[in-house]
Amino acid sequence: MKRRRLEERYGEGRELLGEGKWKQALAAFEEVEAGNPDFREVQQKLAQARDEIQRARWYDEAIGHGEAERWAEACRSWVSVLRGRWDYRDGEAGERLLDAAEGLLSRHDELAGAFKQSGEALTLYEDLAVAVEGGDWGKAVEVGEALPELAPDLSGPQAWVRRAQRQLHPAGERGGEKPSGETMVWEANGKEMVRIPAGEFLYGDEKETRELPEFWIDKTPVTNTEYARFVAETGHGPPKHWEDKCPPKDIADHPVVYVRWQDARAYAEWAGKRLPTEEEWEKAAGGTDGRKYPWGDKEPTPELCNFGKNERGTTPVGKYSPQGDSPYSCVDMAGNVWEWTASDYADNRKVLRGGSWDLTPVSVRSARRGILHSAYRYGNYGFRCARGSE
Repeated sequence: MKRRRLEERYGEGRELLGEGKWKQALAAFEEVEAGNPDFREVQQKLAQARDEIQRARWYDEAIGHGEAERWAEACRSWVSVLRGRWDYRDGEAGERLLDAAEGLLSRHDELAGAFKQSGEALTLYEDLAVAVEGGDWGKAVEVGEALPELAPDLSGPQAWVRRAQRQLHPAGERGGEKPSGETMVWEANGKEMVRIPAGEFLYGDEKETRELPEFWIDKTPVTNTEYARFVAETGHGPPKHWEDKCPPKDIADHPVVYVRWQDARAYAEWAGKRLPTEEEWEKAAGGTDGRKYPWGDKEPTPELCNFGKNERGTTPVGKYSPQGDSPYSCVDMAGNVWEWTASDYADNRKVLRGGSWDLTPVSVRSARRGILHSAYRYGNYGFRCARGSE
């Protein structure tokens, strides 16, 4: 009888480990150890449960440090979380470590260190930084163009010069196509869509020149009301926080959340559309000139988007329109909810864009990438759809 009881508790412990219920698993394995310290692999399982509990504590500490912008402490905590477990929580911990590192490292310290061997280069860099911060774009171009001779491999000043050049000569003046602003209502699901013209745009933090054909994208994320029609017509399972198959009335016009990538794809197919690629998403969010945020390079404020837990949850789509809109008049492309894209990362993980309501400004940039397993669903993940021009 005793061995049978140990077998049962050991099996329960393994199931609890698989479900991520670390404390309950620890209690089960401690009971088995008390009955027989040499029973199967109980010592190994005990160590695993204790390790997960400690890792979860470090995770909570790191979140707290990040929210308080104690970046050094946050980095140390995230390193503890990730030691030996680089895939912890499907890459979320790694992404947050990057946020903490970006908060810790200032561009001035980074570049000043690169220029420390050259007083002349350092002086030029400081002049460039002052010009960029002060919006003196002509001075920034003049000073910045002298830097490649002193530091040809340094990308930071070159990116600043390109930014200054774009400010002096906007896309329309350079002969590029201006945002169309053209919209239509897609009959299949009654959703307003925006046309994104074919052509080049600046992609990613490195401002790579890429080109896309014309496409259309939803003006706003898919809302709970819109998703409810899909659920009613197809019998697809609703998000877990809904009341049966109906969303709570107070969030009817909020972005739908708690949807997996597979759910988002199913909705898109039902509507006769698809999910946008991350390149399409970024062009729709940032236009052609590589701006930092949909509205430009100005840092986020509570009037421009939903970020930094200002609202403690999602907000109705369009709340920050038009002041927070993209150059193509797309809405909610910074903050509110991360948005699934069609783009793969690795090992069933997909790329998300846009940041969410609970993240810092660095994570709601148009170029920021989020990575998540396609089968996961959280309260700050949603989507919008796209289609080609055919």
